[in-house]
Amino acid sequence: MRFVPLLFVLLGFAVPLDFEGQTSCESCTLNFNSESLNPVEISCSDGNPMLALPNFPAFTTTCNAGYWASIFKHTTGSSTSCAAVRADGLASSLGTIQLQDFTATGLTSTNKFNESTEGLTWTVYPENVARLQGTVMNANNVNARFEVDFYFNQGTTGAAWTAAGGNVNDNAATSDEVAEWTVWQIKPHISKLVGAGDLAGEVVYLETSNLLVSYPFQEGYGANGINGGLGLGGSFDWISCVEGVIYGGYGVTSTDFTSCEESSSICASDNDAVAEYFIGNLESFDQIQGFVDVTDDTPPVLGSLPPDYLLNCPVDLEELDAEFVVTASDDCSTASLSLVESVVNGTCPSEFTRTRTYTATDGCGLTSTHVQTVEVVDQVAPSLTAPSNATFSCSEGPTYATAFATDACDGILPVTEGEPTTVEGDCPGEYTVYRTFSATDLCGNTSTGQQTVFVRDNTPPVLQMPDDVVLPCGSSFVYPPATATDNCTEQEDISISIFNSLPPTNCPQEYILERRFLATDLCGNSVLEIQTVTVTDGDVPYFTFVPADETYSCDEDPIFEDAVADDDCSSYEITTSLDTVFQGCDNNYDLVRTFVVTDAC
Repeated sequence: MRFVPLLFVLLGFAVPLDFEGQTSCESCTLNFNSESLNPVEISCSDGNPMLALPNFPAFTTTCNAGYWASIFKHTTGSSTSCAAVRADGLASSLGTIQLQDFTATGLTSTNKFNESTEGLTWTVYPENVARLQGTVMNANNVNARFEVDFYFNQGTTGAAWTAAGGNVNDNAATSDEVAEWTVWQIKPHISKLVGAGDLAGEVVYLETSNLLVSYPFQEGYGANGINGGLGLGGSFDWISCVEGVIYGGYGVTSTDFTSCEESSSICASDNDAVAEYFIGNLESFDQIQGFVDVTDDTPPVLGSLPPDYLLNCPVDLEELDAEFVVTASDDCSTASLSLVESVVNGTCPSEFTRTRTYTATDGCGLTSTHVQTVEVVDQVAPSLTAPSNATFSCSEGPTYATAFATDACDGILPVTEGEPTTVEGDCPGEYTVYRTFSATDLCGNTSTGQQTVFVRDNTPPVLQMPDDVVLPCGSSFVYPPATATDNCTEQEDISISIFNSLPPTNCPQEYILERRFLATDLCGNSVLEIQTVTVTDGDVPYFTFVPADETYSCDEDPIFEDAVADDDCSSYEITTSLDTVFQGCDNNYDLVRTFVVTDAC
């Protein structure tokens, strides 16, 4: 809702004086018993300090016509404060605070009051309450002063206020700016102007006006109704008793904010609670403060703390650190976590000690620390791989493989081979070589290894044999020798033994002579080869005389001569068989003698 110019409004209405039943200028006493109001001290972990504020303190009064009692509460941990001065462009006929009809009291010659050189202070607290304080002086008498003490609550947005049908003074603001305003209600029975100087002893009470032309206190751009700057403006009703007479009227204020700053303490001990306890009537009042002192004596808590380690290198510190994510927490405020790290090198390249100091700091500066040390040492010897034991023939000779070494911390290391030891064997050409190896890492850890190389003569000699021979019986035979060579024994040192054997045969003059040659080198390796000399009887026996055929008459006796035979190789035997073949009559027949000679073979 838009309003007609402010000056016109102030000159054209009458103010109903209704401050909830206070219609008496009774002079009486109203005093708090300060001893009944003890400061309360709680730990920040005990919860909302507003809930711990003391109950309304005890007081004494002699008033019969009634009085007001009020409380204004807020916390001190954070606030927004603005320096408020007379609105730029405000008509010269109006004061920063205009108390319309105040001149009727006879106390001043003008209704205009302007702020002192210190200006006014607008403070908003997180409990949705605010306060306007400072000093204003009458435009015609700077000694006629009021201490300004407005209290506000029920702050709401301009959008919500206007949506509910509330009035605003939008002469200097757009609708979008109005929507962003904060609209405040004056808290009655405590909001007041307290006289000082020439106005000492006077008190003017303030409350939200119910006049149709009134509007609430507006905070924001264009809210002062005069210019589009950031400021505060609003209207109110005032009432006061002057020399036993009740006066009242309508008032307005229009200010610019010259500077604003937010203050916020992260220390829970700074989030105290304050209560302004008020009792009063139109003539006098008493006001006392109650406090809840919030303390934070408990340091923050470090969680998921890593232990100390003694580890052998190599160590992946990034992987190790990932196992524990250190946290910082506090019951009352946000805790920050800091880390300071230092590394001290050891006596060799792979060794070091890392120290980490974790510090948790809460908003009040209380700290908790945890120191973790990771000591990395090199106490493990390198891994040395020596060649496997090997056996070589004496004819080939040994070949010597190399050893190699690696270290988990230093990588590939050089290998030192000691002076080999050679031990001669039991026969020529045989010997054993003992090799030793060592590797030392950069931290002095040493590994050793050995290899045994055997050179052996495991190969028998090679016989060069005479050829096998096949002879007819009766032949003369020259026994040729065999020769032998060896890969490790000189030829003249090879012994050759000959063993002859005659396996039994069915024929005495036919046989196989086995000549066994056994060649042995100096290392006892031997080989056996056989030469065979085969004597055969390939000739058949033969007749040297066979009786001639004879014819006899039947009355003659036949003469039987023996056949005569011979054999070049063996004995023989002649067998004779006689067969009779009849030729048609009994005395006419043939006698057939058959001679067979068979040798021993």
